[in-house]
Amino acid sequence: FGLAAAHALIKAGQSDRAARRARAIRADQPRTAMAYALESHALIGLGRAEEAVACLRGMPADVPRDSNHHVSLAVALQCCRRHDEAIRSFMDALALKIDEPTTHFRLGMSFRDLGMKAEAAECLRTAIVLGLDSSDLAARGLLAFLEREACRWSGADEVMASLRRDVLALPDGAPVEVTAFAHAVLVDDPLEQLKAARHYALH
Repeated sequence: FGLAAAHALIKAGQSDRAARRARAIRADQPRTAMAYALESHALIGLGRAEEAVACLRGMPADVPRDSNHHVSLAVALQCCRRHDEAIRSFMDALALKIDEPTTHFRLGMSFRDLGMKAEAAECLRTAIVLGLDSSDLAARGLLAFLEREACRWSGADEVMASLRRDVLALPDGAPVEVTAFAHAVLVDDPLEQLKAARHYALH
């Protein structure tokens, strides 16, 4: 019940209460891995990412670390701009669960922030292939930029062509997560730009 309550508090935007609830659980039950993850999420919501890292790394060494633990640690490290460490934690997570698309996406964001654009693009391509559901079009817009920044022109053109086609096929007025910036910069048709912007605004 305590873990569910902490999770509900995070969802309700009450991160301070959630952090206190999760901390009390792990103080009483130090082998409850989920309590560390929930406290770290709450601390990140409070802008206290360094404390989130310390919380996760404070879990007893003999408690098994699953992929969720490694992802939580990687996200906390990302928030601290400690991308080299974040990449290692994302890799640890993928070693346990290779088919998690959001982990590949987040790994790509750390590569991007380190200036490793080709590596970032490959991570996004993998995430898109695995399936990002409602975030697919937005991810493809970002991928188009990463491919261009890596000077991989044919890849960039391929991604942008498919993105334009799929955005044009969307029903008018549909609230869809689209990266309107990709159309604003890389498309010269004002009607396409307006359509992308409308979907973005409605999302």
